Amino acid sequence: MLSIEKGVDYDGVEGELPYKHVRNLGFGHSGNVEEVEDQMTGQVYARKTIRITGTKRDKAERTRVFRNEVAIIRGLESHRHIISVHATYATTRVFGILLEPVASQGDLGDFLSDYSREMEEEATIPNVRTAAMKPVIKQGFGCLAAGLAFMHQRRIRHKDIKPRNIIVHMGKLIYTDFGYSFDSNGFSRSTTEGRPDYFTRRYSAPEVLKHDQRNSKSDVYSLGCVFLDMLSTLCPSLIVDKDECFSNTMQQLHSQLQDIEAPKDLDVLTDIISCMTAQEGSSRLCSMHAAIPLLQQIETCCSDCVGSPLQEENERVKRDNCFLCQGGKMKTTATIYTAMSQWEFSDYYDGPPPNSRSGGHLLEGTYNPQNPAMALHYEILDSCELSSSSYSKPPGH
Repeated sequence: MLSIEKGVDYDGVEGELPYKHVRNLGFGHSGNVEEVEDQMTGQVYARKTIRITGTKRDKAERTRVFRNEVAIIRGLESHRHIISVHATYATTRVFGILLEPVASQGDLGDFLSDYSREMEEEATIPNVRTAAMKPVIKQGFGCLAAGLAFMHQRRIRHKDIKPRNIIVHMGKLIYTDFGYSFDSNGFSRSTTEGRPDYFTRRYSAPEVLKHDQRNSKSDVYSLGCVFLDMLSTLCPSLIVDKDECFSNTMQQLHSQLQDIEAPKDLDVLTDIISCMTAQEGSSRLCSMHAAIPLLQQIETCCSDCVGSPLQEENERVKRDNCFLCQGGKMKTTATIYTAMSQWEFSDYYDGPPPNSRSGGHLLEGTYNPQNPAMALHYEILDSCELSSSSYSKPPGH
């Protein structure tokens, strides 16, 4: 029986593997996933197997998917919210990827469903389990945003972000399933076009559904849709159609986001999600600017992520058109009004900004340069070509 060591790729190991099946974890487009135990060490892993069958073309495609996933995960696995490869192997019939950790609490889709079910039961019977589950969801917003920013800084597009591709382990949310992800290192830009190899319609950005040009902003849109699932689980007044494609109902969801009363520690999310899920990619936040406000408070990220600095986006990522990264290149305030829930920019002064008619969650409170929400707002103002009479910048800007 073969002793499998971390970081090693094994070839031609037919009949020598030390693993026994524990349970099935799921089946994805690129392969089957199960929990296995190493009989020599007692360690458990999530084993993803990709069958090498079909035509010569099919085999070549599966080989590409296998190598792509392993290379991408190994380039990202230093991040606490991204799955890790323990080892890989190949036989004449399958490719195997041994991943860790094994999700102790299932995937995010199941976790959200369990939370909703527990909350319904709690209406009649007190339930301490929901008290432990709620912080996992709330902190997941910042942790997932930080994980996506890390991917994009490494020039990786996930391309299939959805609750089923996010696992929950020991209260931590972790990205997985990178089989169809795209590494744009070596390319001048991350933009691709044409029919995608694979996508999940419900969570896909409009440009993906239309097979138009797409870049890292398509990932941002998909994560924004996941955020809507998460926020609607915490705020039942936000109604999300579980069967409909998000792009078909996004305009209605944006209207709901302006009106719902989110918990105070989550109110920043309503505007961030609206900016992540704008119809046009050029009106969306980039992953870094989506993450920054969420990493400044312990309620919306884990203790490892809170206050974590994010690297500035490189020049290639800036060309993916985040309206904050562009710094002064936006031509009209109309785009900002659309992207930022129609905030009012007129009659600003040095002091507490007035509330906008949309509620202006990011506009409330006394100016504090250390407050990331306020800093985000004033950075948006700086990126607009407004006349000096339209507003007064805060001191020092």
